[in-house]
Amino acid sequence: MRKQAEDRLFRAYLTDGLKAISDNTAALHPKGVSIKSRYIEIIDGIKQDEQPEKPKETGEQIINRITSGLNALAKKEGSSDNNEAG
Repeated sequence: MRKQAEDRLFRAYLTDGLKAISDNTAALHPKGVSIKSRYIEIIDGIKQDEQPEKPKETGEQIINRITSGLNALAKKEGSSDNNEAG
């Protein structure tokens, strides 16, 4: 399953790069045309702008989330250090 995800990600990355090259090349020609859709949009059958929007966090919410995660990690690291010493 991980291999499939990696292959899918690689294909999306590679085709996005090729699309950028073709877009730039087509722009140089007066009648140049390139495909408008991304590979991942064609495969999934969904446009990126049609995906459900994730709720946006405020700056303070992001700081609180990261701080609490770091505090939890520090507590976990601190307790594992105590277990090793004992």
